[in-house]
Amino acid sequence: MNIHTIKKLLLVIMAIVVVASCKKEDKPKLLTLSAENISVEFEKTGTLNITDGNGGYTVKIADESVAKATITENIITVTGIKNGTTTLMITDQRGQTKNITITVKPDPYGNEKADPTRRFQQKVGEIASIIKNQESNYYFYSDKGSMELGANTKTKSKLGWSSPETWSYFFVMWDGDFTVGNKTNAILTSLTNNGTPQTVALKKLSVIQVKDNLTWVAYEMDDKTGIIVQ
Repeated sequence: MNIHTIKKLLLVIMAIVVVASCKKEDKPKLLTLSAENISVEFEKTGTLNITDGNGGYTVKIADESVAKATITENIITVTGIKNGTTTLMITDQRGQTKNITITVKPDPYGNEKADPTRRFQQKVGEIASIIKNQESNYYFYSDKGSMELGANTKTKSKLGWSSPETWSYFFVMWDGDFTVGNKTNAILTSLTNNGTPQTVALKKLSVIQVKDNLTWVAYEMDDKTGIIVQ
């Protein structure tokens, strides 16, 4: 075997190795996720992880009125917009795709937010009662008013009613402003007929809607839940 033949054989072998290597590299990875579906609450977010794929990921929602999705590196964030079901399609730079189902749960305060009546409504279990409504002689508290709620509450946001005529009041208070969202250090304080003030720490308080100069607040305490619209 002469030197030219050996060189030709070596070139053929090298070509075979290169082709085999290219074929191996050309096979894309399967696109896999941490879950096959995701459920999120109204106006809340959830996340999914891309556990394997080929990079260069994009996301697309079939019905953008139900949910929206964003992606940062390998983390997909889904936000619920309204109750319903839609499909999220993930695509990578090698053309691999994956479809998952997004379910957005109903707004738990949908009915309350649709009712603009000024009111304080409280539930014990499933039994609801209106404590005060817009026909009463109670009115929204103002720091300029004559009733004093205590120096330690001056910096808190407040929502409720007061009545100098009967020297009574009912308020929820919290740290922070009136923007929509969960609030901290929330309390419920009340006084009836100039009696002994009662103050209870709330488990949870959220401003759930601000619309047309009204504010909707939802709160939880022990076995009770409440809605204030003022």
